[in-house]
Amino acid sequence: MKTKTVLDLLIENQHSFISGEQIGDMLHMTRANVWKEVDKLRKKGYTIHSVRNKGYQYVHNANNLSSAAIRTHLNHSFIGDIHCYDSTPPTNALAKEMIPEGFKEPFLIATDHQSEGRGRRGRSFYSPSKNGIYMSLAFVPTLTLEDTQLITIIAALAVKEASSTLYHLHVDIKWLNDIYVHGKKLAGILTEGEIILESNQYRYLILGIGLNVFHDPNLPADLNEIYTSLDQYVNTDIDRNKLIATITDRFFSLYADFPQNRQTIIDDYRASCFIINHYIYINQDLSERFWVKDIDEKGQLIVCDESQNIRTLNSGEVSIQGETYYER
Repeated sequence: MKTKTVLDLLIENQHSFISGEQIGDMLHMTRANVWKEVDKLRKKGYTIHSVRNKGYQYVHNANNLSSAAIRTHLNHSFIGDIHCYDSTPPTNALAKEMIPEGFKEPFLIATDHQSEGRGRRGRSFYSPSKNGIYMSLAFVPTLTLEDTQLITIIAALAVKEASSTLYHLHVDIKWLNDIYVHGKKLAGILTEGEIILESNQYRYLILGIGLNVFHDPNLPADLNEIYTSLDQYVNTDIDRNKLIATITDRFFSLYADFPQNRQTIIDDYRASCFIINHYIYINQDLSERFWVKDIDEKGQLIVCDESQNIRTLNSGEVSIQGETYYER
């Protein structure tokens, strides 16, 4: 497990003061080095009170990411290490680099900013600092290769349930991996993995989730037309640590229940997908439109072309004819 940091100890003891000597004893540091670490945290935006003969006390700020704060909100023990950063390359790419040989224990990465945020099909993902959730879960899946697409479906439902549980916000899903609110994109999901050919099993799978939490006043005009953020619909304070933990909890709960509740999960996803019974275009090809009939038991999209031929899609980018969203 990851060695505890000064920030971890401050957060764990945030309801009382903890002395520099106590922190130093726990982390094998001098009091002078403890002070230097506290000073660095303050410069990063953390609020830490200090009182002579009492020590230090962390003052909670919901917008500061920390592994200790995320862990305090987790209800399940699926996750091993939790890594939080100020800025990283795409979190999925970083997760790949961090996966060890013989990888077994799931871990979580969260960052304030992605220098080169990436979505599906190689597209860029706008990731302004401290305005969103940019996270990756790395784990070894137990589902068959055939059912891997269902991981993305489970993740989409986890985001939907977290939004409902924490903020009473109804969101919809655009097959396969986008979360929408009132016609604008709130979140996206990117699932990647590595297969061991000899055993036809996954060595690992990485689930990346990007969610717009706070409105960015510098959002480019073209993105402002299609993106939205959580704070546009929520009247309470938004704690990014709690939101990350809740999404993680819901994902692993749904994932663990999947063998027994497969049909319920598929039905919930189907009911949340707003493109069913609507015309779509595939991969930005406007020369042919398709009517969405259903989503099958494998999470694939069942469509009908204008010649009444039925097709099954297991991947691809879809867009609604004439508008980007169908208001349910």
